[in-house]
Amino acid sequence: MQTDKQSAQSSNPRSSSILTTGRKIISTEGWRGFYRGVGAPLISLSLLNTINFASYAKLRKLVNAEYGWDWRNAAAGVMVGPFASTISTIEHVVKTQMQLDNVMDKKYRSSGHCISLLVKSHGPTVLYTGHITNTVRESLFLGSYFFAYEGLKVLFLNSNFQGGVAIPMAGGIAGASAWFISFPLDCIKAGVQGQAFDSKKKMNGIEVTKQILKKGVRGLYRGVTPSIIRAFL
Repeated sequence: MQTDKQSAQSSNPRSSSILTTGRKIISTEGWRGFYRGVGAPLISLSLLNTINFASYAKLRKLVNAEYGWDWRNAAAGVMVGPFASTISTIEHVVKTQMQLDNVMDKKYRSSGHCISLLVKSHGPTVLYTGHITNTVRESLFLGSYFFAYEGLKVLFLNSNFQGGVAIPMAGGIAGASAWFISFPLDCIKAGVQGQAFDSKKKMNGIEVTKQILKKGVRGLYRGVTPSIIRAFL
């Protein structure tokens, strides 16, 4: 799902839809192509989720948030964003470059090889390309997610749903909702991080936004379907 979404968000005209992108990946790489670049997120997400939930728990107590629909849950989530982005920006740069490389150059053998080549060619700061956009996106996503999760969890539990059903359902709906809300920023981030770093003219977040909006506001939600599905699952 992430591979399809990333390719759909790229400026590559051949990646015009989820099905078109999926068929191209299968025809050129086989099913293994859908898991290209999986190493970086597997490692980083384990650390990222630990930081996110541990930080949220502490910040939630700090702001005296209550269970249910309490805006302070959102505030605690927003404050986690800057911590999360220090890890997720690197992950997203590597993942984006590898997944786009999958349908174009095929020069990266693994996540480690991708990091090595990027740093060797452009210096370590290249791994934080799009960091500001990603930090804002993380804050918006986490604030939306934890606000919806805490509210829906109490709602479902009070509606006599079993805990084994209420909590996963709350998490799935909260994840899908948060992705929909923050997706325009994810699209902009992907545009910044998915550029060819060898290019002399690289666009910043504002320039990428203007470029996307030339195709209309719907351009900010290009590739949203696989993200919503992935978030719920």
